[in-house]
Amino acid sequence: MSVTKALEEARACAPTGQVILETMTLYHPAFVDGAGQASPLFIVNDDEPLLATLEASAPQMGGQTVTFLPIPFRGTRPAMGPGKVPVFSFELDNIGDEFADQIELSLQAVPRQPIYCTVREYLSDNLTAPSYISPYKQTLTDITVTPTKINAQAQTTDSSNVVFLRSVYTLKQFPGLIR
Repeated sequence: MSVTKALEEARACAPTGQVILETMTLYHPAFVDGAGQASPLFIVNDDEPLLATLEASAPQMGGQTVTFLPIPFRGTRPAMGPGKVPVFSFELDNIGDEFADQIELSLQAVPRQPIYCTVREYLSDNLTAPSYISPYKQTLTDITVTPTKINAQAQTTDSSNVVFLRSVYTLKQFPGLIR
């Protein structure tokens, strides 16, 4: 995914040997694991599988150690501006038949339910929890599937109503707010 200049600089200063592993998790009721149990699709932007622990508050399998499949992906950050809804574009390469089949089945499911996406980053020297989790719930739109690639857009479901200050400041609690 493209990064800002500041993030690029911070990553360049990371300790030697520490790698940032980008992951993506796709959620849909039609997705199943090898045993036929409902399970999200876990992807790592690497060439080897990744065993890492999800945060306790994950939508499914919270606090559990899961295997992220090595599937290269590229993404672009959304254009920001007044009146624009942030839309991320991404592309997954070399997905294989099983993965593509699950995406296609989810697109044909009735009733139609969206595919949700969570982006996480792990540090290679600490896989017990993500070092970064996207604060937005993203919904996949405009999905196209070919035998080797998936292209999609990821749109935040309600970015205009995301509460950035997690505390509510009241006059009773903080009377100094008014002069």
